[in-house]
Amino acid sequence: MSTLSSMIKMIVLAYVLVILFPINVIDAKIGVTWGRISSTQLVPSMVVDLLLQNKVEEARIFNDDDSVIEAFGGSNIGLSIGVSNPKDVNSSTTAIDFIQDKIAAYPSTKIRYVVIGSMPALSTAKYLNEPFDNVVKAIKFMQEALNESGYGEKIKAVITNSFSGVLKPNITKPSDAEFLDDLKEPITEILDVYKQNDSPFLIDFFPIAYINAYNIEPNYVFFDNKSSYVIHDNGFIYTNLFEFVHDSFLSALCKLGANKTKIVVSQIGWPTDGFPGANVVAAERFYKGLLPFSLSNKGTPLRPGRPIDIYVHSLTDEKQNPAGIPFTRHWGIFMSNGEPKYNIDLSGQGRDEIFPNMAKGINRMPSRWCVYNADGKDTEKVMKEFTFACANADCTSLAPGGSCSMLNFRENVSYAFNMYFQYHFQNESMCKFDGLGQVVVENPSRNGCVFPVETVKGNKRNKQLAAAYGNKRLHVDAALFLVLISIFLVLF
Repeated sequence: MSTLSSMIKMIVLAYVLVILFPINVIDAKIGVTWGRISSTQLVPSMVVDLLLQNKVEEARIFNDDDSVIEAFGGSNIGLSIGVSNPKDVNSSTTAIDFIQDKIAAYPSTKIRYVVIGSMPALSTAKYLNEPFDNVVKAIKFMQEALNESGYGEKIKAVITNSFSGVLKPNITKPSDAEFLDDLKEPITEILDVYKQNDSPFLIDFFPIAYINAYNIEPNYVFFDNKSSYVIHDNGFIYTNLFEFVHDSFLSALCKLGANKTKIVVSQIGWPTDGFPGANVVAAERFYKGLLPFSLSNKGTPLRPGRPIDIYVHSLTDEKQNPAGIPFTRHWGIFMSNGEPKYNIDLSGQGRDEIFPNMAKGINRMPSRWCVYNADGKDTEKVMKEFTFACANADCTSLAPGGSCSMLNFRENVSYAFNMYFQYHFQNESMCKFDGLGQVVVENPSRNGCVFPVETVKGNKRNKQLAAAYGNKRLHVDAALFLVLISIFLVLF
């Protein structure tokens, strides 16, 4: 009984602390992330122009590419940059070297955050098998170096955090939330640095992934009050997933004494393909609610009256993201040719029929496609060529729930062939497929499935990017291979 009483007192005290000691309120900002894991990329100066056209005040990249940092110079856009591997900041010297090379060298670029790793708590626990202490040390070294170099007031060293990566499982209401036991001590150390430097706590949040993982009623992830699902928690009412997740993190922070720490949503988005519900209609609906909400003074039940900084993920699709989760290649607001996919008011005013301004100076390749031209009798040969094409290009639109998931046999093969053909900038030798391919000028797109045409050859850096992110992009992973097999089992 005494243990239960202590827990109740702790929860009540956490909520009281939030109300009595609020954070300072300033205007929130809407930013956009720019992931660059793609065979072709928009030129950095083109991206800066695109963001300025659409009045986007903040941007985030996931590495420290000099050409990008330089391009943002003089734009007055706040830029967050990344250190991919926390071990790269393992001393005061390496931190100072980074600051000299990436910050001091570009005085006209308005650096906002230096993000250490990518959701490192999740990565160190499940993938890299490295101690989280490396992350803690990197944060301390970087922030100390920023302070000593005179940048600490405006630039903060931070990490990003995911719901499943740092919080205990089986959370049914925000007041349940607390950090995993083995992370409480290192997270507390990081929070001490944050409190001393007025740094925010960053969270990455992808609502579509929660629908299946947590068996959530789909409408609950939107903001238009069409869901009958409601969560009650000690007098607070949660009518959408965003508020639930935000306040779960806030509750966990309060239990570690970080009740005044600001929360910034460093990635949030809705994909447009590769999964049931991943489409432009749903994306438009999601952002129409999210963006005005983030800038409003509504706040959340546990932190009312405060706008919330968010970074929309992402500017463009990343067609070389790992294919095992198909929708992760389709986060982009814009297509590869710089055209917007749907209405989205990046000003946060929630206006209808607002298409973002498109990127300037982009030209498409000629209207040519590669299609399957055989009778399909040699299924082993077709399977081999189909698998090869999808191993080296993007076939995630064929995944269950994707925009091209209802194609027939010939169309499936044609789609794969064309993606490989376009990936190689319409080089006709890349449409042979052992005699199964043919270049045509009649558009094979149908039934909502677009057979794309690549943009004119430009900033192609896939090999360097793959190395930077530590992923071998040109291999079929197990999950994608199962998708391919399932398609062919159905079609033959």
